[in-house]
Amino acid sequence: MRLAVSAAILAGTLLLAGCGGGSGSLPLPKIAPATVSPPAGAVVDARQWGTRDLGLARNGDTATVTVVDDQGHGVDGLSLRIDGRVAAPCGSGCYRSRTAAGTVVVASGASSWRFALPRSAPSARPAIAAAQRAYTRLQSVRLRQQLDSGPGVGIETRFLFVAPDRLRYTISGGTEAVVIGNRRWDRSSPKDPWARSAQQPVRVMHLPWDRVTNAHVIAPNTITFFDLNARAWFWAVLDPKSSLPSTERMTGIGHFMVNRYSGFDAPATIAAP
Repeated sequence: MRLAVSAAILAGTLLLAGCGGGSGSLPLPKIAPATVSPPAGAVVDARQWGTRDLGLARNGDTATVTVVDDQGHGVDGLSLRIDGRVAAPCGSGCYRSRTAAGTVVVASGASSWRFALPRSAPSARPAIAAAQRAYTRLQSVRLRQQLDSGPGVGIETRFLFVAPDRLRYTISGGTEAVVIGNRRWDRSSPKDPWARSAQQPVRVMHLPWDRVTNAHVIAPNTITFFDLNARAWFWAVLDPKSSLPSTERMTGIGHFMVNRYSGFDAPATIAAP
């Protein structure tokens, strides 16, 4: 397996992939405490910088950049430019500068990141609430997930969720699992026998957007926010008719994830192997 901690990471992302409630043997990954907290009211987004997070918070004509390592510690002593201006330190892993109108460009040496964030934007809380309601009503959904912990270090997983408590996933490389209520089956490859074990039931139809802050609509059908539970920045595209997410990008502490949803309420069954 390319990720030394892939099993733990994957188990944790089940909650970040649309599962909630009891998690049994699917705990959230242990994340070192971080002081990441965007300025109140700012419009936010983030990018992966190697194994680091580079978060941007835009509030009017002021831009604040937060850089944290894969343990959640602020990275100090960087030379950053925001829209060509030298960014001044503003705390642990914090850098700030005035910004020009339009797209914000953050640069460090030969690396640069572009953020199409407005100076202000309407609240996305109604859109998030609508997405959560719509997702909760689903009977089935498919999810393709790419999860990385750094450049070239990642896994792809395909999930099928069937309400209320059934799921199946296959990891690139062959590892599979089936969860039905309080039972689960695992195997390392299609050639291996299934191993049955106990499982605390998982509520599968639940978007893990629980402690949302700085939620804004930054473009038609596109929202960004910071989640205090996951300690991560989210960017998501919502279907204008159904309110359901089609694509979701998470930039978290040592975890960089892209979810692509499909097959909403398509006929699907999950049976015991």
